[in-house]
Amino acid sequence: MALSTLFSNIVVFGNEVETETAVETTENNVFSFVEEFEFKTDETLETLNIETAVEKAIDNSTALKTANLSLKVSEEQLENSQFSADYNTGSDSLQTILSLIKNQASYKNSEEELKVQEQKIAYEMEQTFIDILSLQRELQIAEDSFKVEEKNLAISKLKANMGLISQQEYNEALVSFEKSKVSIESQKTNIQNAFTNLNIIMGESDTNKQYNLSIDVEYEPVELELSVEDYAEARVLESVTIQNAKRNLSVTEQSYIVEQANISGTMTSLMQAENSVATSEMNLSDSIENMEVQVINLYNTIKSLETNIENNKTELANLKNNYEIAKIQYEMGKISEVELMQAENKVISMENTIINQIYEHSQNVKKFENVDLM
Repeated sequence: MALSTLFSNIVVFGNEVETETAVETTENNVFSFVEEFEFKTDETLETLNIETAVEKAIDNSTALKTANLSLKVSEEQLENSQFSADYNTGSDSLQTILSLIKNQASYKNSEEELKVQEQKIAYEMEQTFIDILSLQRELQIAEDSFKVEEKNLAISKLKANMGLISQQEYNEALVSFEKSKVSIESQKTNIQNAFTNLNIIMGESDTNKQYNLSIDVEYEPVELELSVEDYAEARVLESVTIQNAKRNLSVTEQSYIVEQANISGTMTSLMQAENSVATSEMNLSDSIENMEVQVINLYNTIKSLETNIENNKTELANLKNNYEIAKIQYEMGKISEVELMQAENKVISMENTIINQIYEHSQNVKKFENVDLM
């Protein structure tokens, strides 16, 4: 299931807008459980989708430019080695062939690592989007909670004037109110800093620019047709990290063969070559084992997260029911407006918790399916 989400300016609302208009209720909407958030955009801002942001980040990446230069160097070295191998038939022919093998492996490794670098940039950009969207939702929740505190403060002032509470109790409410105000300003600064970082990554000249962010989010519980151990083994073996390590091991083995054939070689150099093979084999084996453990642990994290999401949806249903009861009680004059707002805020908070969990699940699944992102 997927939802193209414009989350740059999520507004928490209550009595001002009818609940049923807050969210599309299509079957494929990942966030169909959301009723207290209104998804809407700031018409004064440009919409930035994840695909455009990733393209800009790739074009602007210094690390990627460096990797491309390294690939070109590897390509030139490979071409030189191929030329030498074609024309060298003398006593150094084995070393020439070995040099060709090394450069072939180096070129292939650089080529594959370049692809992984691009994938990581895309993944990190998605995380940047998610982090900003989370900050914006948290700000809206804080601002809505601030309205409750504002009403509580007004009530406390009346009570203090009537002698129903002490001046100290009123001062404590005032301090809490002022702290919340400062916190909201701090959150706004954090959002601006996050957008500044986003613009720097994309190479934008205006680093203060903000956007309506658009990103597709998928949520589908992970179901494996084989054991997680078998899945981990298959994913790890096909990873670029392990494929490159295998190529490097092959080069080390070829170097040992050449050293054995080298009539001018010494016993020490032969032992060193043999030791290099053994060390590379152990390092490869350890890398495979460690990565498999990481994949299995990640699977357990994903399944635990899925359980939490379902439990929180159940809790959300209870909170919504309590909110409906609170609305009736408020209409009957049995509870205050503040109590009604608090009941709504509990729903809002739980909705936000589940949204964050869905985003976290989506990112974890990406790593689970592509272990080079871990």
